[in-house]
This record gives sequence, structure tokens and C-alpha cells, in this order.
Amino acid sequence: MDRVPLGNLHSETLDEIWHGPAYADLRRRYVSGLEPACRTCIWKTAYLPAPLEPEILAHRGMSAQLTRGRHPVEQEAHVWNTQRAAAVLAPRPGDDTLHISGYLPPGFAAEPNVLTITCNGREVGAIRNPWEEVMNFGEDFAVSRNGRTWELEFRTSHKYRPSHRGVGTDHRDLGFAAVLLAAKHCIDQERARRTAAEFQPLRKFIHQADRAGTVLQRIAPQPRERPRAWSRGITVLIPERNNLSELAACLDSVERAAGIDEPFQILVVASGSAGGGEYFELRKAHPAVEWRFFSKPLPFVEAVREGLRAARYDWVYLMNNDAVLSRGALAQVLPHRAPDVFAIASQIFLKDPTRFREETNFAFLHIEGGLATIHDRVPEAREVATCSYAGGGASLFQRRLLQRFCEASRIYQPFYWEDVE
Repeated sequence: MDRVPLGNLHSETLDEIWHGPAYADLRRRYVSGLEPACRTCIWKTAYLPAPLEPEILAHRGMSAQLTRGRHPVEQEAHVWNTQRAAAVLAPRPGDDTLHISGYLPPGFAAEPNVLTITCNGREVGAIRNPWEEVMNFGEDFAVSRNGRTWELEFRTSHKYRPSHRGVGTDHRDLGFAAVLLAAKHCIDQERARRTAAEFQPLRKFIHQADRAGTVLQRIAPQPRERPRAWSRGITVLIPERNNLSELAACLDSVERAAGIDEPFQILVVASGSAGGGEYFELRKAHPAVEWRFFSKPLPFVEAVREGLRAARYDWVYLMNNDAVLSRGALAQVLPHRAPDVFAIASQIFLKDPTRFREETNFAFLHIEGGLATIHDRVPEAREVATCSYAGGGASLFQRRLLQRFCEASRIYQPFYWEDVE
């Protein structure tokens, strides 16, 4: 739009041209995002006018309410901000709490990284990361109800450049990653106290039953189940649903990693596909793979349960259909099997080496506000380590024990928590 005539300096002043109808019309067409030349411009992102929302969800993509200090949004479930950033929310009537969740990089050895949050010019709180790896967080902060909009500002005490920390080739200076910013109504604490008081008799009854059970166990203890011997052999079980392109790479990697001196079975449970016709070429390319087809789409745990029924060996490697095994991955986990071992988790590396490793299979449970929360940490060494649970996407399980949990895991539906159990 640089060849649009806006005035004539022979007959008008710059002030008259700047405030004239031609320049006003250019601004209107530029801001509206309806100009065809602007829609194909690589330098401009146009936002159509829309009401402000009370929340910003990063997985929806770029938001105009992230007003300053954001890095270009990639295909991720979070938005990386610079050291100083800003956003705006439109709270609903009665909203008095700001929720923010995301990821905060570490500081330096003796200096933790601190994210400070300001709303309408007043500091409402801060989040501190004292660790040496990226920390995920979710916090609530009380906010004054004054103002029709919440103008938020964020600042981290340190910049984080991944390439300087030896965790990839990302040369960006990062502040924090936002997953969710939301205005919400604070829980009525008085009502919560009344509800807790109403449940107090039930809590006392449960504690009394627990104490009685402890006494009975001392009087007539039940014998503990002894670990059973297991036989050699491994089944790789892959739950699948309409992801043929990534499943092809997955099966290629499993067959490359199958060079072990033990009986071996590859089993795919494909749900949402009655006859499996769309898998014809894939089945032809991998004749050693066994298939189970179900016309009804199955939840993850249901697909695992069906696969365990068809598994021939005592140890089952659960694997997501979008995962790829390194050539020696199976050979690395097999030596750690034992009668009293439930699961052995493989370390997970993201396909994009520039992304932060948000899922590593090196998991821990923490109690935060009375709730158990999951945290994935980046392993600091290659030695075997103990962790809280093995994720169902890249881990070897003792089939008998996993089958017992899967049969009982209906209590979690429709949620996904059984591997943590």
C-alpha cells in the first residue's frame, strides 16, 4: 500500500494530509485486515476487531490480548514471552482472582529466577524458580475488582537463552512461557469451611475405620504376595487411532530395535477401524506385526487392556504411536527386569531438539495445596534413576501387575491417571 496517493504537498500541508480523509481511509483499511495485500504480507499479522476475553489459552494460537513481549507462536501449547511482556484480560463481573500457569526457566547457580506479575500498575504476586531446570507452575493471585480490564505486566529477573545453557540451538532470549492466563472468581472460603464441617463426621468415621483396620491387621496379618518368577520375552504394545503416518515411523523404529536375543512380539491395537482397510499398505510393509481392530474408538486404557489380553510375554513395552525408539532402547531396559520390579521407564527426547523437554519420563509427585501434582524433570545423568511412575507412552511393564491395574482403572474414567497409580 505504498503507492496510494494521500495528498499533494503543492496544495496541502503535511498536517492537512495526515488528518485528511485519504489517510484516514488508509488507516481504516490497514487496521481492518481486509486489504488483500496485507493478508499476504509476511511482515504483518492482522487481527479482526473482537471483544476482549477473560482468558488467554496458548493452544488456541496467537492472541491479540498478548499485547507486548511475545515470541512468534509455534505449534506448541504455550507462548514464550520475552523478559518483559504484557497482556490484557476482560474479567467477568465478580472475578477477583488471576490464574496463571506455564513454565519458568531457571536462573543461575545462586540466583533463582523470579517472575513478577503486575495488574493495573499494582504488583499482585511473584513466582520463584530455585531449581536448575525449567519449572512448570500454576498459581492464583488476588486482584482488585477495580477497572473493566486487567492490564497485566510480567517481568523475569533473568533472561534465559537455551543455546547458552547447552539445551538446544534456540538463540532466543526467553522470559517465561504462558499456557493459560485467566480471570476467575475466588472460592467462597466461608462456604468451603461450612462444607468441610459437614463432612467432619464422615472423616472421623474413616479415621476410626483405618485405626480398626490397623489393629485387625496386627491381630491377623495377611501374607504379602511374593514376587513371581517371569519368563524371557517382550511384547511391544502400541495403541493406535487414525495416525498412520506417524505409526509407520514408529513401527520402523521398533523393528530396528528388535535385535535382542529373546522372543519378540509387536502388537498394534487399532480402534475406530472395523476392517482395517486403511492399514493395508502398512500391514503389507510390516508382516511380522500383529493387529487387533475395534470399530469403536477406545480410550487409552481400554486399548491397553485389550492388548494385554493378546500379549504373549510377561513383560510389555507400552509405546505411543507417535514415538520412535532409538536402536538400543529395548536392549537398555531389559537388564533391569526383576520379580519385584513393576516398570522401567525409558528417557524421552522430543522430536524438535529446540523445544524444552516438558516430558522426559523422569517424573516425580509433589504435594501442592493438598493435591498430588506431577512434575517431569530433565535427567542430569545417563545412569539409571528411581522416579515416581513410568509413563504409558515409553515404558516396560510387568504384564501381570499392569493388567491388574488396568482392570481396576475404570474408576479414573474419563481421566488418565492409571499409570501414576
